Amino acid sequence: MSLLLLMSLTVAAGVYRNGFPAMFPFIHAEFGLSRTVMGLYISFLYLVSAALAIFAGWFADRLGAKKGILIGMGSLTILIFAHIFAPSFNIILVLAALCGIGFSIVSPGATKGVTDLFSPARRGTAMGILFMGWSIGGLAGSAFLPVIAQYFGWRSATVVMGGYMLITITIFQLYFKESTDEQSTAAEHSAEKFNLKEGFRLLLDNKKLHLLCLRAFVLGSVSGTLAAHYTLFVHLDYGYSMVFSGIGFAFLNAGSVLGRPAWGLINDRLLKGREDIGFLLINLMNALVFALFVLFYRFTEIPAVWIILAATFIAGFSTRGWPGVFFAAVSRDADRGNTGMSAGLALVFVRLGITLSPPVFGFVADITGSYEYSWILMVLFTLISGVGFFMKKDAPDFHG
Repeated sequence: MSLLLLMSLTVAAGVYRNGFPAMFPFIHAEFGLSRTVMGLYISFLYLVSAALAIFAGWFADRLGAKKGILIGMGSLTILIFAHIFAPSFNIILVLAALCGIGFSIVSPGATKGVTDLFSPARRGTAMGILFMGWSIGGLAGSAFLPVIAQYFGWRSATVVMGGYMLITITIFQLYFKESTDEQSTAAEHSAEKFNLKEGFRLLLDNKKLHLLCLRAFVLGSVSGTLAAHYTLFVHLDYGYSMVFSGIGFAFLNAGSVLGRPAWGLINDRLLKGREDIGFLLINLMNALVFALFVLFYRFTEIPAVWIILAATFIAGFSTRGWPGVFFAAVSRDADRGNTGMSAGLALVFVRLGITLSPPVFGFVADITGSYEYSWILMVLFTLISGVGFFMKKDAPDFHG
């Protein structure tokens, strides 16, 4: 029951994180913006959340999962409602940055909740289920919000999204019960027995965590770029309608719904916990899908619907299926009592990638007139980084 309640919050957060970008073509049409400017929404959101990620993790360690998540999700919901009153895209960008404050608390808080509830032997599966919620929410949001936006406008769709989040938070507040260990740990932190400076020292001394953070930057770059530009890519380069672009985004999230638990099982059962091999396979799949996007654009005038949707589903499976196994590795390598801050540090690098990559990706598309060369750069980036990390001779042993 507790895991399902935690998952319900990641579903709600996923509706916002993945569903709102599905409405970018409608916002693009209203304000007449370039690809580069549209990509800034994701960058503003994740820039702030990256800057606050470690402190958000400490916040979750100090207050406990329930209080931390309620504060984060509550503030996020209020700001989502504020989007409907924005008279310009500049105001929307300010709201995106403010949303990053509450957004930064959700993943560390949920990760801490799972860590406190499950033993290490069961944690990988639990993390996969937890982070599957992001994809389920994104799938629902990207499938329904563009349809609502088509008939009633993107602002009305945003009201529906905010209302759903408010209901979810209320149910979580009423029924989620923290474990006894988590309550006592939060009480100790509230009594200031946990020192922020000491937490930073533990992070700096944790060599196992450092390579994970570098991998996080690459994975975040890929995930953020696809989230920010997929709908515009399908609409502007392939010429499909704005609604179909949203449907394609739903297929992207459907792929990640399957990918998150699947990669956890692949890592635990087939690879025997060898995350280095798992991350290499993920990067190789990412490069393959991006290469397909280039080939489709270069050699077909308008790709068939089933081809686009199939490639999109595979892209979701690989580019967005990694969080469960990744944060299971983070929680395993974290020092005791420092899970939230460790997750926060990893999120800094994830969100730096999400922040920095979309504007560069969009800028290349703007100056070349299409996304073709942007995808080529992503192929090179994922191949070089993925193989480079795997070949690194002094890479830490994750299982020490």
